Amino acid sequence: MIGVNFFYDVSKQPAVQVPTFRPYAHYPISETALPGVHCWWEGCCYLPAAERSQQLEKLASAAAAADWHSCLQPISVLQQAGGEFAAWMITSSYLLFFNDWLGRLPVYHYQHAHGFFIGRSLQALFSRHTRQPDRLGLAQYVWAGYSIGQRTIFQQVQPVAPGACMVWHLPSGRLVFQQSMQLAIAQGSAKPIAEHARQLHELFVAACQKMTATGVSHWHLSLSGGQDSLSGRRLTLLPIATMPNG
Repeated sequence: MIGVNFFYDVSKQPAVQVPTFRPYAHYPISETALPGVHCWWEGCCYLPAAERSQQLEKLASAAAAADWHSCLQPISVLQQAGGEFAAWMITSSYLLFFNDWLGRLPVYHYQHAHGFFIGRSLQALFSRHTRQPDRLGLAQYVWAGYSIGQRTIFQQVQPVAPGACMVWHLPSGRLVFQQSMQLAIAQGSAKPIAEHARQLHELFVAACQKMTATGVSHWHLSLSGGQDSLSGRRLTLLPIATMPNG
């Protein structure tokens, strides 16, 4: 069960469940007590340590006052600095979550009648809340190595958007604030999505042709992110033309 995984269920005592976590090799987890707030940080940010601490202190102060719009400014500084991270902040009445602006660390959330889950591991969620598989999401995962859009391999479980800020009210277990960073595109540089798709297709085909023309008998394509990183699964391609004896 890799990463930080936070469960909350108002029907159980105690309702607040301390996050369970196991660090992934490339994403260290730190735990920090700030005034009125407890923070779990997974991953890295490209801000200098002192500046990152300063922004987290500003964020903790705004979170302790439940001033979510004031939280957006330090979160934006952390997100725009770049990095690969996800962070959970808990006060006496709220849980605040935010991640990096590209969503490099896959995070999932699930809202149920008595609370919610927000965490890195679908395995951790399934161990507590058995979910029915999402057939389309599962087919997408088998085909592409990940589920597309707002689907996952389980029904009603969604991936967290890149550059997100989400806040849950703990006494009710409900999501009360949500916002995602909008990526700015320079004026005049926007292209139709079909053009982007065509260029991406050409690059991918060219890369595959180059790899299969090297004369190797096989090669590995390692898929990154989400469940494929968790299971370490690899797709092995065996170009028939380069295999011994035809």
